[in-house]
Amino acid sequence: MRVTRRNLMRLAGASPIFGTASVLHAAKPPAPLPLINVTHGTRLYPTWAPAQWWTTEPVEGWDVKNVVSLGAALAADGATQVYDARNTPREGMFTRAYFQFSTPPLQGAQTLEGVVSAAIHCIEWHRRIDATLALQVVVHGPDGIRRGVALPVTHDTMEFTLGAPPKSRAAQNWPLTSVACQDGDVIAMNVGIYADNQSGTLAQMVGFSLDVSEGSGGDIARLDDAQLGNTWVDFSTLLNFW
Repeated sequence: MRVTRRNLMRLAGASPIFGTASVLHAAKPPAPLPLINVTHGTRLYPTWAPAQWWTTEPVEGWDVKNVVSLGAALAADGATQVYDARNTPREGMFTRAYFQFSTPPLQGAQTLEGVVSAAIHCIEWHRRIDATLALQVVVHGPDGIRRGVALPVTHDTMEFTLGAPPKSRAAQNWPLTSVACQDGDVIAMNVGIYADNQSGTLAQMVGFSLDVSEGSGGDIARLDDAQLGNTWVDFSTLLNFW
């Protein structure tokens, strides 16, 4: 699937934590977010390669499920940047899927288990509507059937930042339900929001942003990726792909 400029959206990643003993002596305000500690079993980055090798998998369990489909690769390609902010679809509570990252086919039978973590930058554009990061992990067979739900639609407790700059929001070591995967299965990571829109209007913008560099003021210091501008999803399980 080609992503048009209209629904382009930037997905975010981050930089490592820099610190020395001398820095500790300087008075600093408390960190706005906890450290993201992950096991680095398998880390995946969103990508749309020139030759699209992934297939959009069925999306279930969200109130609104209009997703932009991307691949999920073991290495950041340094080029995939997406930007997407949309009007709230309704008043009251809802979950909305924005993106799907689909892995290459799994090589051989293996088990998806352990925990999942993710680092993504998000923003509320105009008003607070209690929007938080939501994530779902589903294993699909080669024919598209649902092999198992490793993580149902689950949302974080940290509200998106209001206005610029975007702030990182992270799933940190969320436990997975074990799924016995077969050769050729694909893991789909559906990323979106949970929100409670009590603004009284549907014209509130909420979404994701990747305009993250050292000079942008984005909250990137709490994430542990050495390459700026990369969203990632990290499984504690070591996975093998074709």
